[in-house]
Amino acid sequence: MKDHQDREVAVFTRVDSFFSSPAFKPENKSTNLSSEELIVVIMSVSAIEKDV
Repeated sequence: MKDHQDREVAVFTRVDSFFSSPAFKPENKSTNLSSEELIVVIMSVSAIEKDV
């Protein structure tokens, strides 16, 4: 994930296996966003992908 100045603020590494539910490991590189906020992003994207 990058900010408006194209700086990397977070990295989400997928850590699940093929047959399990999606699981991601966040790496927070931001000084403005908390890790909890990044987790909300992961959960929201996962929910959107399930609906598509």
